[in-house]
Amino acid sequence: MSNAMKYNLIQVFSWTLVAIGMITIFLIPDTINNWGDNRTKTLLLALLFVFGFGVDAILRIVEKTRKWDIRRDERDVSIQHQSLRLSFIVLIIYIYIISIVLYIKY
Repeated sequence: MSNAMKYNLIQVFSWTLVAIGMITIFLIPDTINNWGDNRTKTLLLALLFVFGFGVDAILRIVEKTRKWDIRRDERDVSIQHQSLRLSFIVLIIYIYIISIVLYIKY
């Protein structure tokens, strides 16, 4: 397995942990009703984002060093752009559906 693949797997694993943490926090009863009064949950979510983006930043810095010898060619960049486009479309659809559900419910 190449170093680029290993870094991609680390990135997927870290954001999966962030997603699981966020889902766990939001599934706790009364999270939404008492959102403004609960600083602990707000700080936990902020720490989850710091963890995810921190791992991304560290991986990007490590990728730039010559010590680890990470090489990305045009195919890697093309696949990365395609996956980003697809993930943004899925994210936009998710936000749209959640917005409609929240509007209808409240």
